[in-house]
Amino acid sequence: MGEFNKNRKLAFIPSGNNLYLHFLVFLHWIVVLGNLGAMILLPIYCLMGKVPWYYAFPIVTFLSQVACTRINCPFTNYENKVRKKMGKEPIDGFIKHYFYAPYIINPAKEKMRCKIRAKKKRKDKEL
Repeated sequence: MGEFNKNRKLAFIPSGNNLYLHFLVFLHWIVVLGNLGAMILLPIYCLMGKVPWYYAFPIVTFLSQVACTRINCPFTNYENKVRKKMGKEPIDGFIKHYFYAPYIINPAKEKMRCKIRAKKKRKDKEL
């Protein structure tokens, strides 16, 4: 999945000081958030009558399919090429690497480790 530095304050940007990689990731976040915004706003505009349903429905369907399936994203492929030239490990998926891993997966693992340690301490005190 690529390296993850726990000491980073902002985990949604890459580690290191390569300006081009930071720009590429920033641009990728703009595209991702723009697609998310379109998926939210288009149905609202459709219900308000500002956008016809035959425009909104296929666009939202396409954006949902792109966002929710494992397609080969050109942005992620290009980022992996840049990372490889820098000597960094390629990432598995953009959202997984910059959002799920630092903010959802790793904190859940850490919480689980804390619970296990607490149980061990209680068992040690009982003995």
